Amino acid sequence: MNSTTENQKQYKPRDIIAYLVRTFPKCFTSDARACRPLKIGILEDIMAAKSEDCPYTKTALRAGLGMYTAWWAYLRAEKPGAARIDLDGNEASAVGDEEARYAAERLRASREKFENEHPEAAAERRALAAARRAARLAASGAAEEGSEGAGNGGEKGSGEQQRQKRRFAGQVRGPKGGFGQRRRDHAGNGQRGRDEGARRARAEASEKEQAREQEQKELFEKQKASYRLADLASLGKGDRVKISTGSSFVDGTVSEVFLSSGEVSVDLASGMSVKIPGERVSVE
Repeated sequence: MNSTTENQKQYKPRDIIAYLVRTFPKCFTSDARACRPLKIGILEDIMAAKSEDCPYTKTALRAGLGMYTAWWAYLRAEKPGAARIDLDGNEASAVGDEEARYAAERLRASREKFENEHPEAAAERRALAAARRAARLAASGAAEEGSEGAGNGGEKGSGEQQRQKRRFAGQVRGPKGGFGQRRRDHAGNGQRGRDEGARRARAEASEKEQAREQEQKELFEKQKASYRLADLASLGKGDRVKISTGSSFVDGTVSEVFLSSGEVSVDLASGMSVKIPGERVSVE
């Protein structure tokens, strides 16, 4: 084992990601909210732009890219039409529909794996997400009430004077028609309206998701019929192929063929390299 290989084993993909964030801050980020899809062929750009004292080889940088592009925030960012960026943060090509579907499948599979391997942590994440949604709904409701109060108000005076006026109004109008009762009725109606709106939104989202899944299945079957399995013996480095994920096809470029094991190493658009069985490799 040479010294370069020994040094590479000292580094972890997280170290390499940190290096990429420091070196190319307009492209890579550690902030999930700022994560954007990467330009196709970004690894070659990194190799051309990296300094001579960079401690990482191409293989190590590919591993770091693989971890970065497997990040949930990155997979969520790969939506149809989203702009890919280069090392300087400039927009390059756009994310294609097939690439977006592949990213969504990877995200779903990664989440399922996390759920199975870390059920307690997954439950905590769901509880935290639910708490955040509840806080946003509460803030929205408070904003609506505050807006109505501002619109119906317009009265001048101190806070104590306003409270006294409201108490007096409640006494005059009686328990059913007082200010407090109206406020409670408004709050209850507002909450019921939000609940009903949330139910409708969930139902619509479910219908749209089912329609997308059906459309994806039909597209996959159509593509499957138009492609043919690749002859591994005839494949060579640089050949363009189609990789089956089980429900869609994504583009890839052959980097190496292993005839003995019947596997193919393929570079994906994200810069990640995967080794897959030959029966998942097709050509047009």
